[in-house]
Amino acid sequence: MLLFPASGQAQNIDPDRVLIRNVTLIDPAGKTEDKIVNILIREQKLELITEDKISRDEADMVVNANEGVIAGKLEVGRIPTRQV
Repeated sequence: MLLFPASGQAQNIDPDRVLIRNVTLIDPAGKTEDKIVNILIREQKLELITEDKISRDEADMVVNANEGVIAGKLEVGRIPTRQV
């Protein structure tokens, strides 16, 4: 994972536990309304997607998605994959 801090220099970051807050979850079929969720990834595998708050103590790194989306396929227990 690459992180670009305010200094503009990329830092290589590979934490075991990543919490991504405020992600917009979209139903590709359009049958349900969008939801704002929190995502927890442990050891590069998706562990949890929830509308509930996840404590920052659960993660090595916390990222605020600012209601943005994550492109890719997310399945609990699997490594998230990019879709092109």
